[in-house]
Amino acid sequence: MKLAKLRPYFSGVFLKILVILIVLSIMIIAVGLVGNSGIEEMNQAAANIFNSNTSILFPLFDFLETIYRTEYSAFEAVELGSSGSTSAYYGRLTECVGQVGNFFYNLPEETREGFNQIWTEYEEAAREFYNGLRGRESDLTPLYYRFKDESNKLYNFCYELGKAQRIVGVDSFRTGRQVYSSRRTLQRIITIIGVILGLLIGILVSRSIVRPLHKLRDSTRLLAQGDLKTRVDLSSRDEVGVVAAAFNHAVAELRSMVTRTAHDAKKINASTHNLFRVVEETTTSLGELNKLIDHLAAGAESQCHSVNSAIDTIQQATSRMNLVIGATQEINKICQEASADAQHGREATEEMIEAIDKFIFSVQQIKEVVSGLVEDSRQIQVLVDIIRDIAEKTTLLSLNASIEAARAGEHGRGFAVVATNIGLLAKPY
Repeated sequence: MKLAKLRPYFSGVFLKILVILIVLSIMIIAVGLVGNSGIEEMNQAAANIFNSNTSILFPLFDFLETIYRTEYSAFEAVELGSSGSTSAYYGRLTECVGQVGNFFYNLPEETREGFNQIWTEYEEAAREFYNGLRGRESDLTPLYYRFKDESNKLYNFCYELGKAQRIVGVDSFRTGRQVYSSRRTLQRIITIIGVILGLLIGILVSRSIVRPLHKLRDSTRLLAQGDLKTRVDLSSRDEVGVVAAAFNHAVAELRSMVTRTAHDAKKINASTHNLFRVVEETTTSLGELNKLIDHLAAGAESQCHSVNSAIDTIQQATSRMNLVIGATQEINKICQEASADAQHGREATEEMIEAIDKFIFSVQQIKEVVSGLVEDSRQIQVLVDIIRDIAEKTTLLSLNASIEAARAGEHGRGFAVVATNIGLLAKPY
């Protein structure tokens, strides 16, 4: 679960931005390290100069001044020859000896050896001159000039040593400045390289981010123009790749929906044609139905006349049957009379035969009328069955037309009205 929550933070776009930040951080750290190195070199050079000044140059300058004052004290001691001048000389000499320890051990080894040799000669000459002053020798000039020469040698050596130390300090300072300048130059170069590299990486990363967005924009424009075959071909799994996959899925769904809509439109078109055909068939059937109704009306009128005629015939037959019954009664009466009167039997028989023939003829007429009436009734039943079948087909046709109109939606409202009217035709009056 935690990895799933952290996964969006390590996706493509964030990872690219993270790479840029890491590269820029490395460049900043490198520039800082180079700058710190140059500053450390400058600090070291400054420390060397400070140490050289504090441990050698400053005590050396004081020592030079003491040498000069010691020589001047020796000159005064020669000129004055007093004990006070001798004490002053001795004090300066003691001060000079004490100052040697302030810088002697800070000198380089080879310089220390040269200084030690000159200092030993200077110290011997100074001791001999001091002993001469204390011994009150008459001629101190050779001792003084020897001391003066050794003093000049020591002074010149220390002066050159101080000059060399100043040169070393200046060289150290210049070296530090050069190192600092080189570090600053390297820092600028690294900064420029870092900026250029950051720009290049930024351009590459921005292209890798913007290029898929341009593809997505172009595909969106094509989709807006109606191109449902457009796709965004991206193999990346970053946010842009996810958006591209969602876009492709949406386009596929839209294409499928449009295809289904076109298929449904074709079905609606086919249903409309079928509905037109059904309407035409219905119109034709209605025409035939009108003709059949007219024919049925004419047949019904004829049947009415036939029925009326049959009723009249039946009434006539009934009256004739009444006559026959009366004749039969008369025959019965005649027969009864015939048994009594045989002579009159032939006449009665002939009359009975004639009446029977009339009755048979009447019965045959009645039979024919009844047979015609039965046949007409059968034809009426057939016509009624045909009308009922047509009504059922008209009802089924109205139902199919209503279904097709419902499928057609807005386009089938007119057909729904037609279907309703067709259904009304199928209802009995």
